[in-house]
Amino acid sequence: MTVRPLCALALFAATLAPAITNAQAPAGVARVDSDTYFDTSESSWGYHSHQNNFTEHLGEPTAAWPEIENHSSDHAGLLGKMYVRGAYLYNGMDDNSEIIVDSALDGWDVELNAPIPWISSDTIGTDFFAKYESRSVSAINRSPVIPFDRKREFMVLGARIFAFPNSRFRPYVSLGAGFTQITTEASGFPNEEEDDNGLVTNLGIEADLASNASIRADFDIDRDQIDESTFEGTIVLWLGENVFFRSGGVIPLTDGFDPGVTIGGGVAFR
Repeated sequence: MTVRPLCALALFAATLAPAITNAQAPAGVARVDSDTYFDTSESSWGYHSHQNNFTEHLGEPTAAWPEIENHSSDHAGLLGKMYVRGAYLYNGMDDNSEIIVDSALDGWDVELNAPIPWISSDTIGTDFFAKYESRSVSAINRSPVIPFDRKREFMVLGARIFAFPNSRFRPYVSLGAGFTQITTEASGFPNEEEDDNGLVTNLGIEADLASNASIRADFDIDRDQIDESTFEGTIVLWLGENVFFRSGGVIPLTDGFDPGVTIGGGVAFR
């Protein structure tokens, strides 16, 4: 990966640190009994418990902190929650006239999601997210016969906007800046690198199945050719108060790629 996307991720994580205190636990489990407040005199974020809603400040008599309403939904999905997750990715590939595929297209991804409650409402929710994905494949060029390895690294920083945070069905759209680097390595040849950066667009819907289970359908739209888009369907199952399991299917619409699977999990912060 290039240095610029990694620097962007570091800046992104530092910027979102205040959102941690607003993160929500999944439906059906205990939620944090706390608020986030904004101290206008000190211009800083802070945290306090409902058990102590009056706090001394600079030696003055106790007074209530001004509070910002938390609009995050209490549901079994991942929208509107602070979480970190990872997954293993697998897709088969078919031979074509130019190459003989020697391995599956597999790899892993990791995602950080943080709700932004102060720009959300009862009808619209907003998340910031950062995602990194690494996948590779081994193949043989037919003519001339040259074995090679190809690796794709992808990072996206963006926002996910979803409707009806308190309902069972939550449609959403994701918009972000994507950074892609494809590296081809062949014995006896210099490495070839190709960058492909631009806008990333996703449409989807998340729906609750039970108090501890939800499903998500996500359509990753290719900005250049619609037939190179990808559909992903996943199920989220909460194993405890903070831990979830996530698995599903990945269907590329591009010729030469077989349907695949994704399996992993993560931790949601209260």
